[in-house]
Amino acid sequence: GGFCYSLEEYQTMILDTKLLLEHGADGIAFGFLKENQTLDTERTKELIHLIREHGGEAVFHRAFDCVADQKKTIEQLIGLGADRILTSGEQLKQLQKEYGSEIEILAGSGVNENNVTELMTYTGVHQVHSSCRVWKRDITTSNQYVDFSYAGIQEKNQYEAVDAAKVHRLAELC
Repeated sequence: GGFCYSLEEYQTMILDTKLLLEHGADGIAFGFLKENQTLDTERTKELIHLIREHGGEAVFHRAFDCVADQKKTIEQLIGLGADRILTSGEQLKQLQKEYGSEIEILAGSGVNENNVTELMTYTGVHQVHSSCRVWKRDITTSNQYVDFSYAGIQEKNQYEAVDAAKVHRLAELC
């Protein structure tokens, strides 16, 4: 629900990170903030070090969009050795221009095959993140006693999935 984690949650994330990297993950996306909307540098440093020990890449995810001072935070992340930052919004072009030679800016949120070319051209980013989402209908997701469909969608018996055709089209455009 947020980016400020209890000690138990953090310890679980450390264990999960070790297991994922030991079993072939190329990297880990994560984000640790303090309650005052600043980077939790100690936890971030520890996780980046762990990821590096296993030869992986460290991606600071959209927790970055919630920090109070993005300039200070991006400079901290560069200093700590993060490989890239997943972010969105109007600041993409400026972040790419100022920091793109020091850290990869990964554009996300709303990226799809209809806007990816224009987004990459306008901002200068070289990488994008997209859910390539599709809603699938499955009548077995509910009955008279239970409903596993996603909340907020108008039709029952639907769930979110990745559309391989959308992934392929997006990859061709990038």
